[in-house]
Amino acid sequence: PVMIRRRSEGVLVDFPASINAFDTFIIKVTTPDASKNWYLDAAREFGYLNVLNTDFLIPQARLMHLDGHGEWVDLTALTKSRVTEMVKASVTPDGTLTGNATIQANNEDSYGIKAQYDDFDSEEEYIEDIESDERIDITSFEIQKEYGPTTMIAYDFERDLDTGDRLYIQPFLSNYHSDTSFRKEKRDIPVDFPYPTAIIYSFVLDIPEGYDVEELPEIVTMTCPPVKGRIMFHCKQIGNQISV
Repeated sequence: PVMIRRRSEGVLVDFPASINAFDTFIIKVTTPDASKNWYLDAAREFGYLNVLNTDFLIPQARLMHLDGHGEWVDLTALTKSRVTEMVKASVTPDGTLTGNATIQANNEDSYGIKAQYDDFDSEEEYIEDIESDERIDITSFEIQKEYGPTTMIAYDFERDLDTGDRLYIQPFLSNYHSDTSFRKEKRDIPVDFPYPTAIIYSFVLDIPEGYDVEELPEIVTMTCPPVKGRIMFHCKQIGNQISV
């Protein structure tokens, strides 16, 4: 067993020792020859080997050995997570942005999608939430979320545009981070990202007939050394397409 004080309960204070310091536990599984180890939360169907609830990803969990001794283990970087979203879009003559999006996620990002989906009473409500968040109408939807470390979502969408002499296109459908996480009135733990992840977003737009590209966003690279973060943004025109 591995004893855990959840992130939402605040930072663990390990002195003085207290049995009330922990509020849940997971299991560490070791092969007979001790060559491989995995952490498993068998109570949640969204996880997998080394894929845990983000509330459990703490730097100090207490591993209890069979002989009664214990040691601290770090659960913050058990896996490498990635979410890849690819969007292909075009503009119809009546000024409607249409396209399709495919999202593939693994490990912790997959866990998050499955847990969010389960929060809704039906798939229709989940789709309505996406439509509200991304300001689109979804015309077809598919999700693959079997037990395991991966999840895939694919959907076709439409969005009405303000047409005229100029078209302004917002290439980002998804919001990957909520600003509410950074504006809490009461804070028990520092602002942080619970696990390392790579987000790869691709948007390809067919330039509508009769329009020319007047302005593109600038290429930008930003870094955030305290969390080893990096953002790279590229936008270019290739023939009759804009690639972001």
